[in-house]
Amino acid sequence: MESNFEFIKDTFPETYRHLAEAERNVRISQVIDVRKALESLVKERVGLANAGWLFSKYARINNIKAPNISLDNQLSICLSKELLGQLGWEDDVPLLPDIAGTTQCELLNGKMKGLSAYKFLRRYGNSSSHIEGKKNLDVFIKIDYDISIKALAVFHRIFVKIIKNLKKEVPAFQDFNEEMMPIRGQEHLYYIDEAGVPTDAPMSKCQIEFNAHFKRSGSRAGVQYALIRQYDKKDVDTTFLLRNVDTVQKTQDELIDALPPCMVRPVEISTIENQGSPFYIVAYHFQEKPHALSNELLQSLDMKSRLSICMELAQCMAELHQMGIYHRLLSHASVYVCDYRSRGKGWKPHLVKFDFAKLEQNQMGTVLPWVQEAKNNLEDESIKKYISLNDWKYDRWEKADIYSLGILFCDILSGRINKNRAQMEEAMGKVFASRQLSDTVADFLERIIDDVAESRPSAAEIQRVMETEMSKWN
Repeated sequence: MESNFEFIKDTFPETYRHLAEAERNVRISQVIDVRKALESLVKERVGLANAGWLFSKYARINNIKAPNISLDNQLSICLSKELLGQLGWEDDVPLLPDIAGTTQCELLNGKMKGLSAYKFLRRYGNSSSHIEGKKNLDVFIKIDYDISIKALAVFHRIFVKIIKNLKKEVPAFQDFNEEMMPIRGQEHLYYIDEAGVPTDAPMSKCQIEFNAHFKRSGSRAGVQYALIRQYDKKDVDTTFLLRNVDTVQKTQDELIDALPPCMVRPVEISTIENQGSPFYIVAYHFQEKPHALSNELLQSLDMKSRLSICMELAQCMAELHQMGIYHRLLSHASVYVCDYRSRGKGWKPHLVKFDFAKLEQNQMGTVLPWVQEAKNNLEDESIKKYISLNDWKYDRWEKADIYSLGILFCDILSGRINKNRAQMEEAMGKVFASRQLSDTVADFLERIIDDVAESRPSAAEIQRVMETEMSKWN
């Protein structure tokens, strides 16, 4: 969806531009230019009705110059059947529709106040444009992300009514959809395809996750895809978020050719330092549409494809560990696969979600308390089974990754996201009984998920074994 206001694009093009731009930027800057949107709304609505003469007549009656009619007076004229009638307007329907109910907003004095739709928008416009020297604390509204979303939602309600009155097509969804707002990044405009709470939310503290697409120009022109993760700064400790930032910085410092092929470079959309936004937002880019690992997808793949995915993940983990980066949140929820069969490359895995990432040179305090709390509160056993807390207690980051990688291999090779370790072992027993994998791999997987960390192989050793196994299928 291009915008929640797409349905007014042809009828109110100028107002659409203002509202679409506000919608795209609100997660990043949280303040929107309501006044410009209101001014263009009145101008375009009056223009559609060929009713510019109303303002001229009002100006003559009140002995004022027409261009100097205030926005408040313009709104009053467009809203009042009585005033319109006095001016000679013959239609029973006012130019602007009445919107029932009030919008609750917090004033600068801390009190809550309910305002009617247009009064709220005018008050918002005044409050956001008078940043300096606000003295009337019982008039000005506290401007933040939530109140800006309310302003956009009020505009949406107004336009749904206007479009209905004009006998034009209204959107199937008649409520403003915050989740589907496009997001303006530093280089790209992201259009949202799907949004929801990620399965790793209790661990990562990620508030919401978006599947999106964006358009590139130049030599790489075309549609590409993104996984976008949003965190509310007030809900997450800054030290915790800085681990993601450290990983972003580390991967940006590395040459592109030096990064593991299946690692997706994190791109910051809204940084921790951005005081204008309550969010930290990071994106992962894909050339093809990414698919989450699911039972349906895994069962559609043959054993060769599943083994190939495991081999590439092993290669990626070995290279990350060599670079001094430990993922620490590895699970089926942190791997997405893309279909490159049209390019002759089959299904390829991509590793994302570096929320808990640990760098060797990073001396900040551990985030272990976050993980312990998350595991205690985590109801999803299919995620919980990936965590080896004992390794965390002794800072064995490599061994923690290896354990998670082994559990992930078992889920992928068995063709389903197993609910717990017992179900996983039962499923793998059937895989080994089918003789599709060698005894070497069967024994090796037992080592990878051994409860004794010292018994687990290195990522480099896992890479060699998986490459050898894969060669038997080629």
